[in-house]
Amino acid sequence: MNKIDLINDVINKTGLTKKDVGNALNCILDTISSELTKGNNIKINNIGTFDVKVRSERQGRNPQTGENISIPEQNYPTFKPSKVLKRVVNGVSVIDIIKENHKLNDEEVDRQHKTRPFR
Repeated sequence: MNKIDLINDVINKTGLTKKDVGNALNCILDTISSELTKGNNIKINNIGTFDVKVRSERQGRNPQTGENISIPEQNYPTFKPSKVLKRVVNGVSVIDIIKENHKLNDEEVDRQHKTRPFR
């Protein structure tokens, strides 16, 4: 799935306009990028954490000349998925996770899902 596919999927699920969804997604991505640039991490519950790590300076080799070169220290973004996301990717339903976390029965889960479907 690419960015256009993601936008179209959100349009189909919400009924919002393409312009609104595109603007919202761009705003989210810009915010994530700017916070990572500042060295901050971003935690999105049930999804995961975006963070910045530092790769220290090291010695490398120019493959064309064989000359040793110094590769400077660099920051790089990382993403660590949450336990919930890992379980969902491995086939556990979100409803089952909600039941486990809140010790709810089927009727309570249905009632909560109807009143707060996007939670």
